[in-house]
Amino acid sequence: MEEHIMDTQGYSQKAKEIRDRLMRPPNAVTDTPIDLKRLPKGAVWAECRRLLTDGAVQEHHYPKPITFPRIVQIVADYFGIGVLDISGPDRRMWCVTARQIAIYLACKHTKLSSNLIGQRLNRDHSTIVHSRQKMERVLASNEGMARLVVELERRLLE
Repeated sequence: MEEHIMDTQGYSQKAKEIRDRLMRPPNAVTDTPIDLKRLPKGAVWAECRRLLTDGAVQEHHYPKPITFPRIVQIVADYFGIGVLDISGPDRRMWCVTARQIAIYLACKHTKLSSNLIGQRLNRDHSTIVHSRQKMERVLASNEGMARLVVELERRLLE
């Protein structure tokens, strides 16, 4: 009977140790309590900045989302033309080139279908497919154009 009591006490001690390890794991990050209500107004931001600089929380730079209007705006700004020139009926060389680059970047960096890109640029989906394929051929053979597209992608991803 005495052995049974010892076993029970041993099990209860082990159960307590397991419960303590579950409640406070040895490799857990300790929580830093901050009572924001007790800090003066400016001190809240100072405390947040201190936590960021102490390494408790890492500050991340999140790039802007890549959207179709943003692609068209970046391409238009680079070529010094308006957004309406890219979606309009203009067939001048710089408008056509800007439009084809915008189409190429939209196909590469968005999940929009050729139909949707075509609707937004007032073009047929087959024109979008042709423009994308043409830009792929041009980029493979023209190093200057490839550098230009890389520069536009860099601006897009910042």
